[in-house]
Amino acid sequence: MEKLISEINPDGQRGVIEGPTDFRTRDNHYELNCGMCGKRLFVDGETVDRVRLATEEGLDNPLCCTDCEEEYDDLFYEG
Repeated sequence: MEKLISEINPDGQRGVIEGPTDFRTRDNHYELNCGMCGKRLFVDGETVDRVRLATEEGLDNPLCCTDCEEEYDDLFYEG
């Protein structure tokens, strides 16, 4: 049975934006907290830079975990 290289070694793909993860990976090795619930997330260097810029500009909650994001979306659509 043939398998894609991404199935065998998903960490080995370069240039793939995976977003924040709950665990440290080769690319996501910077630790940040969710701006809403405080959950620990690991992100890449580019995301750290974007969060830093957003914080410097005075934006609240520049990083949000998927759970809080889904909850926010549900509340938004419910009205």
